[in-house]
Amino acid sequence: MCFCLCITAQSQKMPADYFKEANKYYDAGQYDKALKGYQYFVKHFPEDQGYPRALYNVAHCQFLLKQYKQCVKTCRKLMAVEAEETDPSGWGLMDDPYANYRHRGADMACECYLIQQQWDSALHYLALSDTVYPYIHFCGNAGAENTVSNALRYAEIYEHLGQPDKALGKLLQTVFLDGLTDISKVIDELRKLLSGRESLQQELDAALDAMYEKTFEYVDKEGETHTHTHHYFSFLNVEIEAPEDYWFFYFVPNKVESGFVKEECITYIKQTSFYKMIAEL
Repeated sequence: MCFCLCITAQSQKMPADYFKEANKYYDAGQYDKALKGYQYFVKHFPEDQGYPRALYNVAHCQFLLKQYKQCVKTCRKLMAVEAEETDPSGWGLMDDPYANYRHRGADMACECYLIQQQWDSALHYLALSDTVYPYIHFCGNAGAENTVSNALRYAEIYEHLGQPDKALGKLLQTVFLDGLTDISKVIDELRKLLSGRESLQQELDAALDAMYEKTFEYVDKEGETHTHTHHYFSFLNVEIEAPEDYWFFYFVPNKVESGFVKEECITYIKQTSFYKMIAEL
């Protein structure tokens, strides 16, 4: 998707005018002409506020034109740009509110290498987009969607690298996000990876029964220390965070007690698509 730039036009031709011309070509699907326009902007207006957006559009047009080598080079420049990730995106009301420049640069570079089946390089840039330049959004659903998308890409890469256990680990850590986003593809991939294994339900039941808690500390903006307790279980050598009470409140009959109750959590888990898939294998 292409960024738009809104700057009040002056009587003489302003940087925004060049940007708008390139946008017109982009909207018309003339990506080669749009690319030249954005490249002109990047070359001649490096100090303009629209520079990081133009740089992203250069990379995006190169991607659409299948110029993957050039795209990766532009993405590296984008990851080094000095701009706030939380800058307004300039997209529509229902699109991402933040620009996420560095994240998008790493993410697009990953896609370039995925298409070319260069798995090690794809993994490198996926990890950058996931950890060094993480996706920023105020909506939990959007964050969950990004987490699931990353898990599926990690799994694809690890499977091609002959590391199915790592693929399994990434997928298992997303199995309780179904209240926020669609995890059907995760369940399908897990089914493929786990097909043929025996006694999985018994192993999962035992893992749930042995659920444990961990307490973490964090310091807020005012410098005050707080603690949070989360619950986990270990399944197939993967530590999985269990859903907390606010997730399964509506799935436990006659639940009136607030706070985490292990038995209620297990009741909820046994109704999830993840547990049902394990029971079917």
